[in-house]
Amino acid sequence: MNFKYSPHNIEEKWQKRWKDSNAFYVHPNINKSKKKYYILDMFPYPSGAGLHVGHLAGYTATDVIARLKRVLGFNVLHPMGWDAFGLPTERAAARENTHPETISTRNIINFKNQIEKLGYSYDWSREINTSNEKYYRWTQWIFSKLYQRGLAYLANTTVNWCPALGTVLANEEVSNNKYIETGDIVVQKKMTQWMLKITNYAERLLNDLDYLDWPENIKDMQRNWIGKTNIISFKCKVKSSNLHLEIFSDSIHTIYNDSFISIAYDHPIIPLLLKDDPNKNNILSFCHSIQTDEIVGVFSNYYIEDPFSNSNLPIWISNLNPFSYGTGILRCSSHKDLDFQFAKKYKIPLKHSFIPIFDNELRLNMSLLHLSFKDISNGFLINSGKYNGKNPLELSKSLIKILLKKQITSHQILFKLKDWLFSRQRYWGEPFPIIYNNEKTPELVPEKDLPVKLPFIASYLPSPNTIAPLEKASPSWRFYPLPNGKIATREINTMPQWAGSCWYYLRFIDPNNDNELCDKKLSNYWLPVDLYVGGIEHAVLHLLYARFWHKVLFDIGIVNTKEPFLKLFNQGMILSRSFQDTFGKYLFVSEVYQKKDLFIKKSNNEVVVSQIEKMSKSRLNVINPDELIAQYGADSLRLYELFMGPLDQVKIWQTNGIEGMFRFLTKVWFLSRQTLSNNKKDNPYDIPLWNEYYQILNLVLNLSLDLKFNVAISKMMIFLNTLLKHKFPIPKKIFLGFLQMLAPYAPHICEEIWEILGQKKFISKTPWPSFKKYKNIKNHACLSLHLNGKKIVDIDVNQDLQPNIIKKKIAHFLLNYQKKTSPKKIIVIPNKIINIIS
Repeated sequence: MNFKYSPHNIEEKWQKRWKDSNAFYVHPNINKSKKKYYILDMFPYPSGAGLHVGHLAGYTATDVIARLKRVLGFNVLHPMGWDAFGLPTERAAARENTHPETISTRNIINFKNQIEKLGYSYDWSREINTSNEKYYRWTQWIFSKLYQRGLAYLANTTVNWCPALGTVLANEEVSNNKYIETGDIVVQKKMTQWMLKITNYAERLLNDLDYLDWPENIKDMQRNWIGKTNIISFKCKVKSSNLHLEIFSDSIHTIYNDSFISIAYDHPIIPLLLKDDPNKNNILSFCHSIQTDEIVGVFSNYYIEDPFSNSNLPIWISNLNPFSYGTGILRCSSHKDLDFQFAKKYKIPLKHSFIPIFDNELRLNMSLLHLSFKDISNGFLINSGKYNGKNPLELSKSLIKILLKKQITSHQILFKLKDWLFSRQRYWGEPFPIIYNNEKTPELVPEKDLPVKLPFIASYLPSPNTIAPLEKASPSWRFYPLPNGKIATREINTMPQWAGSCWYYLRFIDPNNDNELCDKKLSNYWLPVDLYVGGIEHAVLHLLYARFWHKVLFDIGIVNTKEPFLKLFNQGMILSRSFQDTFGKYLFVSEVYQKKDLFIKKSNNEVVVSQIEKMSKSRLNVINPDELIAQYGADSLRLYELFMGPLDQVKIWQTNGIEGMFRFLTKVWFLSRQTLSNNKKDNPYDIPLWNEYYQILNLVLNLSLDLKFNVAISKMMIFLNTLLKHKFPIPKKIFLGFLQMLAPYAPHICEEIWEILGQKKFISKTPWPSFKKYKNIKNHACLSLHLNGKKIVDIDVNQDLQPNIIKKKIAHFLLNYQKKTSPKKIIVIPNKIINIIS
């Protein structure tokens, strides 16, 4: 055994051993009588040149759990693949002036190489790529089923158009009229696009969240996005006019104190409202010109006669509320953020309907119009007549009943969720299995002709005139011969980047099946995914879309579970330090040195600005795992990824932290050499150490399964120090058990030591050590063993033993473990001290 711990040869050796032996291969006909555990990472976009350390925390966490579940006797499915289609890859290719297929292929090779260097226990026989025609053939098949069930349709509608990207975007991809990934401006534009009726599943998507073991904040984000709302609508007369407007309220508890009315700027009733207004043309011109990301409006010069406040409420025309929501004419109050901001911007007087119960400072800020108070669960009504002092929810329930009884209102349940805009004017995506006949009517491509392959186009970038790049495909692809001899044309839009990831968890179960999406016996066994780990940024995108598609697949009998992902865990982001000079130019860390609390540029000794930011190539603060593996080894990196803090928290990368992990593993290596040289039997009298071992064995297992990896590693470090300080040789069984605790975290070094210590089977395949209950210590005394008056160790003995028997056991103990001659004298102070005179 080498004296020095050198991880590189060890890690290469065991990665090759695992690969050559198919150590983590899961046979399709696996024994299904055993419990299963399906653990999945959100697979990566191969759009960047490689992974950085921020990507690895989730992958390392799932690998620890996968390895633990295997040795606990589960059938474990732990696959990996590539979300290769879509805008990220196409944009990356454009930046490098190359083709998306080229960059995707290159990056996948690099990503896989990086992942293999970290020793993750993926079953690579199940590797999938969403841009592979054998995969997207089934994405197209699912779309066909959506179309056949009336869930996919063409609509001429107002869409989110991003001029910079040359494509439309879904509502979920837009925030404040900007694309969430790039910040590019998004404008509204009328276009004919493919839509998916996700709204048909709104109620089920909402209700079934209650059955999922997901973080509450993610479930709340989906609940808010789906946005189930009770509304009432009623007719109100326009003052000094014969016109009546159908107005709605989605905040019934504020109805006595609503401040103004907002008509959606594209509402068809606006010309009728303004027909006699001398300023009509200017207002209509304003409506037609709205293309901004800020909330804007114009006063109509009209009021409604409000039956609830017995006052006249001003009618504004704005982009505050969409025409498609409710009646498109909304009552607005001080208790909604956008309404509040709009009223302050245009100096519309506001009244409050409820105030906080106890917080006087908050009440003062409300009275000064510094904020909008929305917490109805912790407020009581004011300015609301007989309802004053009551909770706002009481008013909502009571008022709905009264108004319905008087037949002066109608009650509806609305959802804020809109149908999913599903087509893109980009190249790198799944072609639609759609053709247009001579009447320009869409039809499905026959199933026998799937997949509709994506043709190679060298000049794939979109044009500014909304024509999709596939318009430039060869005629042999563009035109499709019909059985009647006529020629149909293919759909030239492509699917969005989310299409392939909507169902990839299902394909991993049966990746090589050319005859069906997935064998039902296999999906019945493996689904749902038991643990799904990924970023919070997908809360209302991928996670919502995948749930929608899964429910459709459930309805058509493909899967037997209502949800795809039973438990979800979001890993926190890993940030790192960046540096900028006085001109704002980012610097590499190698260009800077630290002096006390300052960071200084090496070339001119200028103090630079340092800040903690998200890792990005543009900020030059990306930490490359390849360099760290070369210096410290994969096991040290894996440990540090999980030790730096709770998995779900945002953390700051500190390279000196990985140095600490390397020192820890060096100590393990040192202790293994001592254990190897110990040929004696395990010490049966060292009950405190055995008790501590069984305690830490149980604790590390439970902490790991609870995803509290940083605490589990800390406990192993403490136990290692206990072993290093132990005066007598460590029982081999205890050290082997310690290796099994550590192996899911640092598998390479543990496999190596395990083999050196004479174990024949992979430690990765060896069952978890049997856990024994702590030995009953009620009848035991902890005696302090001294040699010539100096304490050397504590030992446990049965307190009922006579001193002469204890002396014999101690003499035997010393002969066996210390290679000493018989002691001259043994002094026993019952239940306290044994002093050996040599």
